[in-house]
Amino acid sequence: MFSLTDIEDKLLRPSTAQIFFVMMAVLLSYELLSGAVRYYRINVELKKFYLHSTQPKSTGKKQSLIEKTLNIPIFGQYIPKALVDLDVKPSGLDLILVGIVFSPDSKKSMAIISVPGNQSQTFSTGDLIPGGAKIKQITPDGVVLKREGELESLSLPKNELNFEPLPKPLMQMQDSE
Repeated sequence: MFSLTDIEDKLLRPSTAQIFFVMMAVLLSYELLSGAVRYYRINVELKKFYLHSTQPKSTGKKQSLIEKTLNIPIFGQYIPKALVDLDVKPSGLDLILVGIVFSPDSKKSMAIISVPGNQSQTFSTGDLIPGGAKIKQITPDGVVLKREGELESLSLPKNELNFEPLPKPLMQMQDSE
């Protein structure tokens, strides 16, 4: 059995300290290299994004590198589960959302959209619809579209409920006469 002094003697030998130092140097080198590789990969992805990014919508001026970098959605773009979860402006497209076939599996959800003057068509998530918008999410109460880099909503038409007073029973009407 080893005693505490035996362990201290072995740890304090020059060869043990050298081995420990070499192991720490190798570990530090590995971390630096993996960080450099990650930085390089992110840099390549950013360059691809800049090459494929669209020009600014209505202004003719180019965005600076800083503006482009600040506009990159680092964690992806948030798409709400329901339209009420996010304040998305209503779509300006001349489309009517006729119906929704909703499924928790977004690949199975469908939206029935009508273009005035044409028949209704069925669309799924990821489809391009007339007007140049792309369906990003189909929710139980509407559709989230992406058009010109902005999120827009297309909601089901809401019918107002009219609550009229209940008619009086016939017996009460006869008693009051």
